[in-house]
Order: sequence, then C-alpha cells, then structure tokens
Amino acid sequence: MNNRPPRRITSEEKEMFLSLKPDDITLELLQNLFADRWDTAKKKVIGSQFETYDEMVLKAGEYSNKEDIVTNCGLFIVNKFLIEPHFVPYLGYINDTIDKKRFGKLENTMAYYIQEDETGQLLVQYYDFLDRLTWLTFTFHTEICASKTIKSMKPLPKIKAAKKAAMPKINKAIEDNDTPTIVRIQNDLVKLAEDELKDDPSYELYKSGARGAFDNAYRQGQIMKGPVWNASKGKFDVMVNSLYEGARKQDLQTMANAIVSGVYPKSIGTGETVRFNSLSIW
Repeated sequence: MNNRPPRRITSEEKEMFLSLKPDDITLELLQNLFADRWDTAKKKVIGSQFETYDEMVLKAGEYSNKEDIVTNCGLFIVNKFLIEPHFVPYLGYINDTIDKKRFGKLENTMAYYIQEDETGQLLVQYYDFLDRLTWLTFTFHTEICASKTIKSMKPLPKIKAAKKAAMPKINKAIEDNDTPTIVRIQNDLVKLAEDELKDDPSYELYKSGARGAFDNAYRQGQIMKGPVWNASKGKFDVMVNSLYEGARKQDLQTMANAIVSGVYPKSIGTGETVRFNSLSIW
C-alpha cells in the first residue's frame, strides 16, 4: 500500500465497483485493485490503482445503503463479498470500522436472526459467511496489513533504556515479592512502547483486535515475560527478559511453569469442550 492521503474515486471507477458480483472478487482482482507491484525493469515499486481507504459517495439506494453516505473501497469490498450474498436484509450496509468489538456486534445480530429462523436456512448461509470471511482475511492479508515490521520485531531502544532505568525497582520488588509493583512497571513500559509504535503499520493488527493483545503478546515478546505463577512455591516468579532476549538458565523453570499454568490447561479445556459438543450433537 502507498502512504498517501485518500482520494475520492471517479464516477466511472465507482460504477466498476458497483458492477461487481460477490463471486467476481478473487485474489487476482484484489491484487489488481489494491496491491503494489515491483517493476523489475525500472527497479521500483508501482503503486496500486486504489487504496482500501479511498473514498466513494453512494447515493441513497444506490447499493444497500438507505441514505447518502461516504464510504471507502475496502468497506465496499467487505460488504459486497461478505454481506451481500445472504445478510443485507439483516445488517444493511456496514459503513464503520469493523474491529473486534464491531464484529462481535455483527455476529450478535446474525445470531439473533439465525435463532429466529425456523427453516435453518440462515444457519447454512452463516456457514458460507464464515467461509468467505476466512478466505478474505487469510488470502488478502499481507497486501494490506503488515503483521510484522523490523521496528515491531525488536526491542525498542527507548523502551530498553526505560527498562534499564527501572531495573533497580524491579529487582527490589522481586526481593520483596511485590508483584503489583512489577506489574505496574511493566504496564508503564507497555504504554511507552504503544506510543512509540502507534504509527507503525504493524500496530494495526493489535489496534483492530484481530490478533494478539499488545499488553500481553508484544510485552512478552519485546519487553519482559513478567510474573509467572509457581504453584509449588505458592508465589510468582519473575522473568525480566523478553522472549526476544531469550531465557536465562534460571528462567527455564519459569518458562516451564508458564506452559503448565497457561497453555496446557487451555489445550485441555479446548479438548473437553470439543468432546462435550460432540456428545451433545450425537
């Protein structure tokens, strides 16, 4: 994607979007519309024809909108591909940012109508909706959203310096078994990192809620693992290194406890849920 301001697309370009059918939307089409390309002869990036945030004006009833709206190309594609096939009568035109919270509200609305539908047809159509959602998000992700950048994959110099300055307080808190102080310090470091990365493309993934909690995933990866419950001692152990920095020898037990207290119970819980649902179905 180009780093440029949004533009208002022409009426001819808008007609092209309006003429699309849901199944016209393929990876090839999306790449032709929105993906930058590398010109091997000129050895430079050729910008995409459109950006997902380029704007278009839709008059009332021109599509599935009931009033005049200014929308963007990305939202139009989402509505065309995901909503139009089955759920326009229930959701209308979605013209706001679809982050984790907003998507949850959409699913709640769909769930209501699915429960009210005695024919079961809406449930079958919801399966198609999920297939389309999975295809769109996984197939056309890398072209428009940078999950990782060099800046987000390495500890930030400013945060490293702040952490180094805070280490005497962290070490004192470890000696005093003062977990709340350690959590407060690591939260302050997370806020600093979030401010440093707020304009970085990789932050969009965290901001949207699509994947990973910044205060957990990023903190552990690039700032510090932090407190981990040790059931045998009845207290928290603290790993001050980040996963990027790697575990020291004294951290190996803490890492093992993190698996035992975190990942393992979740995996068992998932297995039990699947087993219960299978028994319920049969």
